[in-house]
Amino acid sequence: MPVSKEENWGPFLTLGAWAGICILTLFPYQLLPNETAIKRQAAFFLLYFEKTPALWDMALNTLLFVPFGFALGLWLRKRVSWFSALVATGVASFAFTFSIETLQLYEPTRTSSWYDVATNSMGGLVGFAGSRFCAAGVERALRRGRDWITASARHWKLGAAFAAVVLMGIAGSVWLGRAAMLRNWDASYPLCVGNFPDGRGAWQGEVREIGIASTALGGRDAAKVFEQGFEEAVGSRVVAYYRTGSSAETPDAAGISPPLVWKPAARETAESAAKFEENGPWLESNGPAEKIAEAARRTNQFSLYVNFSSKHMMEAGDHAIVGMCRDEEHCNFLLMHYYTSVVARIRTRITGDAGEISDYHQRMMIQENLTHRILITYDGATMRMYADGKEAGPAMELGAAANFFRHLHALGQYQENGYKTLYYALLFVPVGWILWLEGVKVKSVKGAWWGAALLAPVALEGALTWLCRRPFQAENIGLGIFWAAAAFAFLQFTVPTNEIQSPDAN
Repeated sequence: MPVSKEENWGPFLTLGAWAGICILTLFPYQLLPNETAIKRQAAFFLLYFEKTPALWDMALNTLLFVPFGFALGLWLRKRVSWFSALVATGVASFAFTFSIETLQLYEPTRTSSWYDVATNSMGGLVGFAGSRFCAAGVERALRRGRDWITASARHWKLGAAFAAVVLMGIAGSVWLGRAAMLRNWDASYPLCVGNFPDGRGAWQGEVREIGIASTALGGRDAAKVFEQGFEEAVGSRVVAYYRTGSSAETPDAAGISPPLVWKPAARETAESAAKFEENGPWLESNGPAEKIAEAARRTNQFSLYVNFSSKHMMEAGDHAIVGMCRDEEHCNFLLMHYYTSVVARIRTRITGDAGEISDYHQRMMIQENLTHRILITYDGATMRMYADGKEAGPAMELGAAANFFRHLHALGQYQENGYKTLYYALLFVPVGWILWLEGVKVKSVKGAWWGAALLAPVALEGALTWLCRRPFQAENIGLGIFWAAAAFAFLQFTVPTNEIQSPDAN
C-alpha cells in the first residue's frame, strides 16, 4: 500500500527510540580497551555470560526496547506484510542490542550479557505487537500535540523562552560548577607520609621525594617534571619540596611549609629514603601545612609529585602514601595504595570531606619494590594522573555536570565525562527545539537566531571559566553547538510540518 508524505511518524519514532536507547545504554560513552582487557579472559562469546540474570534487570531490559519495536512496527505496517514486519523487527532488535552489548565490552563500568540481548530482542517484539493495536491512536496524539505547540508559539514567547533557557543554564551551571573549587580545604591539617595522623592507615615502602605546587602541571610541564626534576619544572610555583630520609627532621627545601618529623618517635637508622613498616613510625609535618591549603584555595589548582616504591604489590584496604589529612575521613588530598592500585583523592564539595565520593584509581600499577614516580594534577575542574613520564589513564572531570548528577546517581571514575555529555544535552537540546519552532512559524530561521544560538555555549564557557576559576575548554562549546544542532536537525527532518496551516510570522 502506498504511504503518503504526511505519514512520517513511524520514522520519527524509530529514530527517536534508537537515539534514546543509544544514549541510555552506552553511558558513560568511554570506550577504553586497555581498562577492560583484564576482563576478557574467556572466549569472545563466553564473555556474555559474565553477568548473573536478575528478574528486575530483565524486566527493565525488555521495557527499554519496547519503544524501538513499536516505532519500527509503525513504520513497516503499511510497507510490508505483518509477518515480514515481525521478522524484520526481531532481526533489527537483535542486531541493535548485540552491537550495543559488544561495545559495552570495552567500557570499564559495563558488563555484557546474552540475557540482555535476549530480553532486549523480546522487548522489540512486544513493541511490534503493540504497534498492531495502538498505531492510529498514537499518531493522532502526536499530531494533536505538534499542532498545539506550533499554534501556541509566538515570536515573543520563543524569544523569552530562549533567553530563559540560556540564562538559567548559565546561572545554574556556575552555581553547580563552583562546588568543584578547592575553597573548602582545611588549613589545620598536617602533611602526613606513610600513614594517617591517627595511625590507622600504615603503608609499607619507601618515599624519596615529595613535591607540591600551587598550579596544575599538564602537557609539557608534566613532561619536564619527569625529565628535569620537580623543582626545575615548577619553579616559583612550588609550595613544598622534600627529599625524605631517616633523619629526625626533613626540612622543606622551598622554605615555605613546615618540616617533616617522625611520629610517634624518630627512627634510629640512617637511610637515604624514608622507610615505612607495618608497625613503625611515619612522617608528619611539624604543625599544620597551612601554606599548602592557602595556595590551593588562592589559585584553585594543585599538583602533587611523589617518588616512591612499595614493599608489597598487594595492600588490602586504604594505606596512605602521602596526604594532607586529619584522619582517613578528612583529607584535603591523598595518594594511597589500595590493593594493587594507586588512588588519588582531592577534596571539593562534590567529592566529599576526604575526596572519597569520586576518586581516581589506576589499577594494577603497583609493582613490588619497583620505583614509581606519580604526578597528580587538578586545574579546578579536571584531575589527571601521570606515571613515569606519561598520562596514566583518562582524565576525570568534575564540575557542574558531576555536581548535578551526583544527586541522582553515585559518581564513578569513568562517568564524569558521560555526565557532562548528558548535562549539555539538557541545556542545549531545548535551544534546538526553540530554533525549530521559530523556523516553523516563519518558514526559515533568521541569522540573528543562529547567532544567538552559537553565542550561548560561548557565554556559558566564559562564565564557567571566569566565575569557577578553571581553564577555558573549547570542546565544551562544540558540545553545546552539537546538541542544539542535533535537536534542530532531528525535528526538521522527521516531524511533518506540511499539514500546519497559516503559520503566524508576527
